[in-house]
Order: sequence, then structure tokens, then C-alpha cells
Amino acid sequence: MYLLRKTAQWIRLPLADKSHLVEAIGLLWAIRLTLWIRPYHTWRGWLRQPRVNGDHPLTDHQVNRLMWAIAAMSRVVPKATCLTQALVAQRMLAQRGQPSELKIGVALSTREAKPAIHAHAWVVVRDRVVIGNQRNLSQFKILPISDHLMF
Repeated sequence: MYLLRKTAQWIRLPLADKSHLVEAIGLLWAIRLTLWIRPYHTWRGWLRQPRVNGDHPLTDHQVNRLMWAIAAMSRVVPKATCLTQALVAQRMLAQRGQPSELKIGVALSTREAKPAIHAHAWVVVRDRVVIGNQRNLSQFKILPISDHLMF
């Protein structure tokens, strides 16, 4: 029954959404595997803002559909963390000429018995968090993104 329901949902999807889902899962796997097996220095350039002209920005609806595809497909890719999803989002937006900002932040959590440092990544388009939104983003100190960023 589950497979039939999912197949019916897939058939009803618009072609653009199907395309976004296929692109998202391919990039999620590629980036997730790269983060697992390649040393930091081989992928750190991905953290920099890609150059895009922004002559034809995407509508909010188009951006939302891309982020929906990433969120949907991240559920089937093991350990598709916020960093993985943010890198995929930035890549998909850049390929469409949409400027975006990758943010990586750290916060100190004192809720546990031992204080812990938590890291989070998110993407901003036109001053709006499009992926990686959390209620407590203001608690994160944003790290400068450069070739010397180490984590």
C-alpha cells in the first residue's frame, strides 16, 4: 500500500518538482559522500559564496519548491545534516542564478549537565532563511567563512 501511495504521489507531481527531487537527491548523496570521505581542504571552497549575477532572481515560490525538494530527499540520505542541506541549497540556487548566503554558526548550550557547543548551517535569500531555520538562530555566533575556517 505504501509503495502504491508513493507512486501515485509521484505521478501527480508537476514535472518541475520531479526534476527538483531528482537533482536534490543526487546532490545530497554527492555532497554527503564527499563530506564523509574527502579531507576538509578538498571541499572547503564550497563554503564560499558562488558567483552569480542575480539578473533573474527566483520568486519566493520557486525558492520554496527547491527547499521543499531538498528537505524531502534529505530524509532518505543518511546523516544529511544541516551543512549537507545548506551546501546543496546554495548549489541549486547558484545554478539558477539566485544569490544566497551560507551561514555557519556555533552556540553554547547550557541545558545539558555539561555545557556543549552546537554548530548549525543555514542559507539566506533576500534576508529570509530558506533552509536550516530554527527558532534559536539568534543564539548562534556566525563564523566568518574563509579558506582558513576549521571545524
